[in-house]
Amino acid sequence: MDDHTMRAVLFDRYGGPEVLYVSRAPRPEPTPGEVLVRVRAFSVNGGDTAARSGKVRLLTGRKFPQRVGLDLTGEVAALGAGVTDFVVGDRVWGVVGRTGFGSAAEYVAVRAERLGRVPDGLDLVEAAALPVATTAITALRDKARLRPGERLLVRGAAGGVGNAAVQLGRAYGAEVTALARAANLDFVRTLGAHHVVDHRTVTPGELGLFDVVLDTAGTDLRAFRRLLRPGGRMVTIAFDLTRPIASLGYLAASAVHGRGRVRFFSGNPRRALFDDLAREVAEGRLRPAVERIFPLEETAAAHRALEAGGVRGKYVVRVD
Repeated sequence: MDDHTMRAVLFDRYGGPEVLYVSRAPRPEPTPGEVLVRVRAFSVNGGDTAARSGKVRLLTGRKFPQRVGLDLTGEVAALGAGVTDFVVGDRVWGVVGRTGFGSAAEYVAVRAERLGRVPDGLDLVEAAALPVATTAITALRDKARLRPGERLLVRGAAGGVGNAAVQLGRAYGAEVTALARAANLDFVRTLGAHHVVDHRTVTPGELGLFDVVLDTAGTDLRAFRRLLRPGGRMVTIAFDLTRPIASLGYLAASAVHGRGRVRFFSGNPRRALFDDLAREVAEGRLRPAVERIFPLEETAAAHRALEAGGVRGKYVVRVD
């Protein structure tokens, strides 16, 4: 096998999961400040499916082939000049960063500050469900400043960020209400939710008031914002991709109008946050939730499963 190439997941046009295929691609070399990671697994995220479908083509452009994969776990294979805080063989997790995609491959070059060490004893494939949990840490701890005894509502509680938020909310001492599909209520209850609600059977107004609302869907933000108690905080990690201008406009307007600003952010973790993630795992406050593991050749099936909805935790793709 040519040492200068690798298997990678590519697509040549925007479309459904069927546009994805596995092919040979140039194996990257780490530039100064980068780490070459031998990828063991990655998870499928909403950002992957949005990019593949063309919903964010203003950002991804029309140059093909394009790549998928935002997060990863693996081992350090080589170090670029100036990298001294890792050694070859270190078990790491991280994200490609905002520069693009590409972790759906046998190797990926990543800026060293976008990586952290995976805790001892944690399987690398299962660990691929957890890099997205850095978003939950940021949302609850840093953006909402969740305090013990407060009422927390997690919307999309069975998903990748949502399941981590339920676990962390409980660990941080909040009273956690989880919104999910009926089929997933027992799952989110096992994560530590005090109250579980089928989101299809209630309107937001029937849920009561909360100190913190964490939204992972990006729709009906106005209705959920009304659930905030005085001094309450709402954080969303998504906006409505079917109405992007209106949705982003509402988020901006909430900063200056009405009760309770809606804080929007896109996860962009660095080393310190991955260290925090490792600590949460090591101290038993957070565990990976994997719905199903796919081989690299079935990445399209993993995309299709995520888009079908109802995931419990994460779909993970193993790179053998």
